[in-house]
Amino acid sequence: MGQLIGEFSHSMDAKGRVKLPSVWEAELGGKFMVTRGTGPMLFIFSMPQWEIFCQKLAELPMMDPSAQALRRIFGAGARECEVDKQGRFLIPQKLREHAHLEKETVLAGAFTWGEIWNAQAWEEYNNQYADTAGEDFMQLMSTVTQKFSL
Repeated sequence: MGQLIGEFSHSMDAKGRVKLPSVWEAELGGKFMVTRGTGPMLFIFSMPQWEIFCQKLAELPMMDPSAQALRRIFGAGARECEVDKQGRFLIPQKLREHAHLEKETVLAGAFTWGEIWNAQAWEEYNNQYADTAGEDFMQLMSTVTQKFSL
């Protein structure tokens, strides 16, 4: 499986359509899933990654209230999207409201999924984490590099 990487700024039209980054087209294909994210943004999954994500959610204990909440949040918000002939896809109104999407959006890669952000919220998020030399970031990076012997 490929990866969804990069940062792309795209304007959303009045109908709620956004251009899919052309470098993501091969990974996502003509159909993919969009659902609520873990904050004011949306997740984009290829169909194979969506199946993996759903399987992981299904493995959580059914009677655990937190697991139930996760299933509801991601399941109720999920919509299958298709790319039109102009390379755009429609973001359903409920999902646009969840992510506070307006005209200017950012599509950001997170390797196994993509994210759709309101451009201003993305900028604020980036400013918050701009210091990649911070102690927390360096500790996490140390863990990653040790795990893979980098």
